[in-house]
Amino acid sequence: MHFLFNTGFYKPSTHTGGPIYSVSALAESLVKRGHCVTVAAVRNKADSCNCDQSRDYVLNGVHVRLFDSVPYLWQKLPMSRLKQMSVSRLDHNWERWLNEIMPSVDVCDSQLGFLYSNRAVSRISKKHAKIYLYHQRGNLDPRRFGANALFKRVYLNLFEKPILTRADVLIALSQREAEVFRAYVPSSRVEVIPNGVDCREWLLPAVAEGELADVFLRIGDAPLVIWHSRMVKMKGPDVFVRAFARAQKKQPSLQAILAGPNEEGLREECEMIAQEMGVTDCVYFMNALSGSNRRALLQRADLFVLPTAGEGLSMAILEAMACGCAVVTTPEANISEIQACGAGSVVACNELEIGNAIVEMFSESVSGLAARKANARALVDENFSLTGVVDRYLELVERILAES
Repeated sequence: MHFLFNTGFYKPSTHTGGPIYSVSALAESLVKRGHCVTVAAVRNKADSCNCDQSRDYVLNGVHVRLFDSVPYLWQKLPMSRLKQMSVSRLDHNWERWLNEIMPSVDVCDSQLGFLYSNRAVSRISKKHAKIYLYHQRGNLDPRRFGANALFKRVYLNLFEKPILTRADVLIALSQREAEVFRAYVPSSRVEVIPNGVDCREWLLPAVAEGELADVFLRIGDAPLVIWHSRMVKMKGPDVFVRAFARAQKKQPSLQAILAGPNEEGLREECEMIAQEMGVTDCVYFMNALSGSNRRALLQRADLFVLPTAGEGLSMAILEAMACGCAVVTTPEANISEIQACGAGSVVACNELEIGNAIVEMFSESVSGLAARKANARALVDENFSLTGVVDRYLELVERILAES
């Protein structure tokens, strides 16, 4: 089958988080199963990627076409919030290319909410009688609307709801996303298929290099708590530092690493918090880690903490658990199984609750923490393995085909 994914940014873009990894993992897995996948994505002008927009480029078997975004007139107004919205039009090549490729496509899948491209894909796919699927990946959850809440609600009612209505199936990553979908379009068909990770890949032996190797040398065998994500307010790096400082007063042997791209300039604020709370000698700040260093960090860590205020389904948490990290996170991460299976704790997103949960993890016996880490790995194997996720995705497509 030929799958067409339309999304935001795509590999090799490095300036955004989870959706790039989850969408590319699904696309590459489908290619390995013998299917053809074309990805239509937005050119990220902040990247150094100079891929030729006049033709596809192929990355790990996936055909990728990049399109430039063209802002609306109102996005040119001196209002930073509007400029940051992801609803910009795509250039004039977009719909022409879409009409040209559509006859060869079997399944269209919008891989992100609030994309302008969703409108054309949903309309043209139905015109050609193709299967149309829709992933929101957390974007339609009102808990994540933030300062743009009013604008997003207006846009959702005017544009997104008709798109949702046209979809054959709305694919939710979690039960929370399924509830959000049903709140907007009660009559639509909703299926839950989570993100997945390749557990074998995350267990490949990894050796720390460069700055990370130096930090590991300083830490030694001390218990290690980590935060690794995009350094944005929603992901709670500041909450983590305050919570860790509380926990470290009760567990003085604890060490911490914060790693991630400094997208909103929060690193300086977090460093000041660490200084104010007297933990600068046991909190290490690093840029985003990738490849072997990322695996080395997760494999060395004892506890992964993400006090997030909103996720689709956190890839960072799944990757950490695949490496055998126990987890402390919040209900907004949408992985309630963490608490249920004894892989960690799910608590309110504040420094007191997070700090107490960290202390609780390290107050257990060595065998107790080891059991939580084993439970985390088992949870990913059973519920979030990439192989199982791709199986469920293809089974859904086959059911839709059989029903048509």
